[in-house]
Amino acid sequence: MALHARQATLKEKAGLRFTHPLTSDAASHHLMHNGYLPTLHKRLGLEASDFDSEDYLAFLLANKYLLNDSAALTKEMDALEDGSRGGNMFFLQGPDRLTTYVWHPVGSPFTDFLTMWRWVGPNAEIISSKRHIDLAPLDEWRPVTRGEMVTWQF
Repeated sequence: MALHARQATLKEKAGLRFTHPLTSDAASHHLMHNGYLPTLHKRLGLEASDFDSEDYLAFLLANKYLLNDSAALTKEMDALEDGSRGGNMFFLQGPDRLTTYVWHPVGSPFTDFLTMWRWVGPNAEIISSKRHIDLAPLDEWRPVTRGEMVTWQF
């Protein structure tokens, strides 16, 4: 199960048009993104961006090989122009593969906000933007590091 409650970074990017998950035209890929990528559209050859999460989905679909190589994806994300602040994502590829990834620029002042947390128990594994003491003690959660990718195959 994946849940994502989105608070728009920009007021003009709030509303139904900007909800998650985003779905590809083929409806086989779904993306939930937490962060801010206002410069990613340039990597797609676009002059402007309507919605950075849509740009992220298009970028990932055009470069699917990156979803198997966290170092390569991190190198691509690090090459973004200044202004992009976070590219955390949950990316569902068909019914049987879910990839999570955490990215923010080196030296980002927003790491506290963009930190994801991982807990692995005997019957479950959780990645969350917060540590939930109702699920596990705080000291059992570990931060998902910048550039870390976790993929589940179902």
